[in-house]
Amino acid sequence: MTKAATDFRVRGLVQGVGFRPTVYRIALELGLSGTVWNDAEGVVVHLEGESEVLERFPEALLAGKPPLARIDAVEPAAGELQGMEGFSISATPSGGRVTTAVTADACVCDACLDDIFNPNDRRWRYPFANCTHCGPRFTITRHLPYDRPQTAMAGFPMCPDCRAEYEDPLNRRFHAQPIACPVCGPKLTLVTPDGTAVEGDAIRETVKALGAGRIIAIKGLGGFHLACDAENPEAVAALRSRKQRDEKPLAVMVAGLASAERFAHVTDDEKVLLTGPAHPIVLLKRRTGKNVPAFAGVADGLEAIGVMLPYTPLHALIFHSFAGEPEGRGWMNDVLPVTLVMTSANMSGLPLCTENEEALERLSGVADLFLLSNRDIVTPCDDSVVRAGVEGTSFVRRSRGYAPEAVMLPESAGAAKKPVALAFGPYLKNTACFLRDREAFLTQHVGSLSNRPTVELLSRSVSHMSALFELSPEVVACDAHPDFPSTRLALEYADLHGIPCIPVHHHAAHVGVVAAERGVVKPLLGLALDGVGMGADRLPWGGELLLCGPASWARLSHLESMPMPGGDRAATEPWRMGVALMVMAGAGDFAEELFPGIASVSMLRKLLAGDPEKAAMLGTTTSFGRWFDGMSAILGLCTHQHDEATAAMRLEGAAVRGRDNPACGTLDVEAGDRMILADGTLSLVPLVRRVVDERLSGTSVECLAALVENAVIAALADWIAFHATKLVEEFGPGLLASDDNENMLVALTGGTMNNAALSKGLVEALTSRGLAGALPLHIPAGDGGLSLGEAWWARSALAAGATEYAPLDASSVLGRVQPQGES
Repeated sequence: MTKAATDFRVRGLVQGVGFRPTVYRIALELGLSGTVWNDAEGVVVHLEGESEVLERFPEALLAGKPPLARIDAVEPAAGELQGMEGFSISATPSGGRVTTAVTADACVCDACLDDIFNPNDRRWRYPFANCTHCGPRFTITRHLPYDRPQTAMAGFPMCPDCRAEYEDPLNRRFHAQPIACPVCGPKLTLVTPDGTAVEGDAIRETVKALGAGRIIAIKGLGGFHLACDAENPEAVAALRSRKQRDEKPLAVMVAGLASAERFAHVTDDEKVLLTGPAHPIVLLKRRTGKNVPAFAGVADGLEAIGVMLPYTPLHALIFHSFAGEPEGRGWMNDVLPVTLVMTSANMSGLPLCTENEEALERLSGVADLFLLSNRDIVTPCDDSVVRAGVEGTSFVRRSRGYAPEAVMLPESAGAAKKPVALAFGPYLKNTACFLRDREAFLTQHVGSLSNRPTVELLSRSVSHMSALFELSPEVVACDAHPDFPSTRLALEYADLHGIPCIPVHHHAAHVGVVAAERGVVKPLLGLALDGVGMGADRLPWGGELLLCGPASWARLSHLESMPMPGGDRAATEPWRMGVALMVMAGAGDFAEELFPGIASVSMLRKLLAGDPEKAAMLGTTTSFGRWFDGMSAILGLCTHQHDEATAAMRLEGAAVRGRDNPACGTLDVEAGDRMILADGTLSLVPLVRRVVDERLSGTSVECLAALVENAVIAALADWIAFHATKLVEEFGPGLLASDDNENMLVALTGGTMNNAALSKGLVEALTSRGLAGALPLHIPAGDGGLSLGEAWWARSALAAGATEYAPLDASSVLGRVQPQGES
């Protein structure tokens, strides 16, 4: 038969993942000749053979792609028949814009586990084994192209055996840049806080120390962990005391799924998350019963516990040693009664420790021993935190295992050429984001910008991402708060590069995340609920119903304004919000009874209930986060907190227990629990009064917590529906974003949406009212995803010819000078 030639352009995550060897293997299997090479846009395959066989190649490639690859497109074009014999892998040419992605770090694969658990393999018990299907990527890459000299492995020349594997196209370690073995690769050292090496096998001695209740600093993939025995309450208490982490929940690591099911319920969706390439921390519902480990001090008062599986050979070998070092990996499928706390090794809000000397200096008063390695970490990358959500994976923190891979937005998001945008993100839970066409590149989790090292990390992360992907922003976005370090960095960047900087208000940016992920082009109705963010009036907002258009936005309504006594102190002392809510509800006389032992309660109650002008001087807020804090305090769940999410999470945990308690079924939501006031704001004062009365009468706290959540869901849904109807009546149908069924789309965003029951219940309640609730899909609902929303609105405003993303009124956002029916 006549031979033909076809050139296939393959786009997606197709470099550094074993893609070219896969093409090589498929070509041989199909009997095709040709060559394959990487270039700036992905992979190019030149194939020669019978036309019928050539047509089968794309299907074979999609079916046999490497585990870490993502194929976005396979584009065939007529090729030049060159009479090639055999198949080869060609070198990567230089030049051209980088459109391929550096892949995220990936968990150790089964094949590498087989190697390190095989006493006859040369990588037996080697903690840095990897191949093209697994191992470090982003955290070791200094520059593109992704070749060994551009990574942290540059200082480890390959031994002959590794070189032979690296050069064999049929070996899974073909061109695996971090390839290593005990002869030529990185090594471990266990040391005391003064740097003295501990004699013996480093992993075995680490396991002995963990079993004895010691705290170990372990250098991992993207930084150090602090580890201890989760079932040893003294060890956990010592870790909390030394790290000064009073109540924030700690994540744990177990050997496998069976070990996790010993103390947590694991659904099929959660199993997929736990065992996927990212191996993130997954929030699981805890089991109850006398044989279930209590894990005292790990996540007290919460019904969810963060669990992850070993994602590096080192972690796997620690559990392997606990198991007695059996041959093979079958033991990982059995229950191993060992659970280790694995929490980020940082102090006082500082970035994650990544360097050996840095860890010894900063953590010398925390860790008893340090498990170090001589492989550098180029980019710190904290563990990702996820849960199984309404529409798949719900991100609490998007970092290791996902960053820096681009989030692909819908076709409509990049339908026309738009400027490249860079957003520097918020103050808390910071990330930055580059937006190029349909691709959103978010940095790894940076953290809270409360100190110079974290601000410097943000600056370095922006520079690193820009260099990795050759991104040249044409507009910069920042939070509208003028005093944020991220705002100052954005202004400096814009001035340095001579490009505009567009401030985007905090809650509009939250709505922008959903707009970006859904590719929305019409104005979008959005609910943004969180702890706090500066509003257009410079007051602290957090319970906002917004209308966001391409170049401007409007505040339609908000939660009824309430006192925030003490300002920022109210975030760490929820009892203050509790007293304020009680006074608003006419139940202030019972404050001393519900908050015994807090000396300032009486004085604050009198101040709030006295002169209104003096009370107003205490400050006000519309924050749903602060409202939940107050309710948590009223229920006696949390009166003081160091982490601003503790009170809300304890309320969420109590509500889970309440919903599981049949005795709570008689406490129904009532229409009188909420009011929509004359100006359209939402008042929950009646609910507060009802909860106080029920609490004083002895009703179960868990039942009341469930009532609070259920009543809030109903109130929010009614309030949103009220304003949605009002918009249609005033301006007519079809002007706002809708889903495929023509139901008005409602963005549901902000950190409060991390409450799984609340977000799920709100989507269902809106559906029953003819509206379509839309949560973030691949981005955190909280501040960790805010930078995408900033970038989206800044790019949109610039494309529309605007110089700012301005807060206006609904009429202006909808492009109407005046409502329908008026002359």
